[in-house]
Amino acid sequence: MPSQTQKFNRRQSMGRNTFEIFHYRDTKPQSVSIHHHDFYEIYFFLGGNVTYFVEGQRHKLSKGDLLLINPRQLHQPLPHKGSTYERMVLWIDRQYLASISRGSADLTACFQPSQNHVNILHSNVMMQGRIAELFELLNRETNGDGWGGQAYAESLLIQLLVEVNRMVRQKHLLQERMEELSLIHRVISYINEHYGEDLSLDFLAKKFFVSKYYLSHEFSQQIGVSVYRYVTLKRLSQAKELLSDGRSAGEVCTACGFHNYTTFYRIFKSEYGISPGKFVEQLKKQS
Repeated sequence: MPSQTQKFNRRQSMGRNTFEIFHYRDTKPQSVSIHHHDFYEIYFFLGGNVTYFVEGQRHKLSKGDLLLINPRQLHQPLPHKGSTYERMVLWIDRQYLASISRGSADLTACFQPSQNHVNILHSNVMMQGRIAELFELLNRETNGDGWGGQAYAESLLIQLLVEVNRMVRQKHLLQERMEELSLIHRVISYINEHYGEDLSLDFLAKKFFVSKYYLSHEFSQQIGVSVYRYVTLKRLSQAKELLSDGRSAGEVCTACGFHNYTTFYRIFKSEYGISPGKFVEQLKKQS
């Protein structure tokens, strides 16, 4: 069943030394000034027209968004008039959260600053349902009087924090993957534009500030061929274009970055089964 809503309270300090949860639904949202506090906050947006500022970053919220607010981070919600503003807010004491972490499962990790730190998480429909269910159950057990409610609430809190940490880890992995993809795309773009220049693995690694072993591995993983093979194919495809435009084999050899004509001749014939000269003769017969 839907969790119980509470009347909005402007206080920004905790009344417990564990955690507190609130479900607010306001038809006439009240303004809240920019503020910070000494505990962790997880904010689950359920509806309305809201812009949220965290440390100067502006977030236009969509239903199902999660905000992770670290202690002392300046933040402020700006609800706009004309729609019902609904959200669930979870406050967690720092020492308490550290105390319920277990071994390698550091439940505070989702709040810790890092290179890929995020304040906002966008969830898919399935994950929204899971998060909403945990928030609703947690609110009911925390603010109700059922037998074993607090023990059950703590187990729900741990489940929720595990899910949130998994979402953060997944986002970090996706960001890292996108950075890797971006690197390879930039390398390919450079190769396509500079096929006549030095494109050795050593040169490209220095150009893009990565180790040649990392570049070689990622390129092969994502493109399916080695850097050397891709560069060779790109140079050969350009060579065929230039030969078709009437350029001499000697000019094409130099323009496409081959070290000498012997190398060009050998690689061209190995790839296409005919020499550059024979290729030109075939073009003339077809014209």
